Amino acid sequence: EYRREFDTNVLGPLLLIREAVRHFGPNGGSVVNIGSGASRMCPPGYSVYSASKAALDAVTVVLSKELAPRKVRVNSVN
Repeated sequence: EYRREFDTNVLGPLLLIREAVRHFGPNGGSVVNIGSGASRMCPPGYSVYSASKAALDAVTVVLSKELAPRKVRVNSVN
């Protein structure tokens, strides 16, 4: 279950963003990740899911800083 959740919620977006950014021109672009309130509420029974969405939140914040010089906005809808 761990591998499935993290591959879907963290690795998948990372690979997709890497590929998408290659196609953005000099005017930049936008990346919108799909997060979840579970990353902050941490409900019982959702440890792996909550952790994977928290990891995606962290990836979103880091990439927003790293890609800002290229005029790429990275945000999340939670």
